[in-house]
Formats: sequence, structure tokens, C-alpha cells
Amino acid sequence: MEKNELIQGEQTGFRKYHSTLDNIVRLENFLKTGFEEGKISVVVLYDFEGAYNNMCHKKMTLKMLKFGFPQRISLFIESYLEGRTFYVRVGKEFSSPRLIKRGLPQGANLSTLLFLVFISDL
Repeated sequence: MEKNELIQGEQTGFRKYHSTLDNIVRLENFLKTGFEEGKISVVVLYDFEGAYNNMCHKKMTLKMLKFGFPQRISLFIESYLEGRTFYVRVGKEFSSPRLIKRGLPQGANLSTLLFLVFISDL
């Protein structure tokens, strides 16, 4: 993804040698320059809280095709995301399994990569 420039330079989270502080410094410089030049600055901030849990699986695979991923890779990712289940345990009792229809598996390296693909065109 880095080599094929599928991730925008402004995306600094989850990337080697990058930090979320990079964007804070970029914003500060942008605002300072605008102020010094007498320009009006507008800032739009996205809150991705819960975005991992709400990502649509089908949209993910369609976006991968849009970005030129081979169809076999897109189908592999679809099979990775689809059909996952969860259950709840209280004491020694377990609920029946429920299908997970949205979201990414927490803690998986592949999930981070998929999330970056998903937000890369915002």
C-alpha cells in the first residue's frame, strides 16, 4: 500500500515512522501561515470513535476493487470478515452464537490495514 501510494500522506495513524502528532504540527503550521497571511482558515475534524466496529464488510471489499486490488484478494478479505460470530458468557452460562455483520476483528494486523484502505479516500 505504501509502495503503490494507496494511503494518503496525511494518514499518519498505524504507519511506521509516523505519529498522530505529525498532523497536529501540520495543522498548527497551516493555521499559523493562514493567520500571518490574513487568510480565513476552516478546519474539519473527523471522529473515528467506533469506526472499527461499524465498518460495512461489503463496502470494504467493493472499495478494495475500486483501488485496484485483485478480485481474488478482495474475495479472500470478504471470506475473512464474513461468517464471524460471538457469544456472551455470564458465569458458567453461554449465550447462543450471534453473527457479526459489521466491524473488524480487534487486535488483528490485517484489520488495521483494512481500516486504512477503508478511510483512505476521505
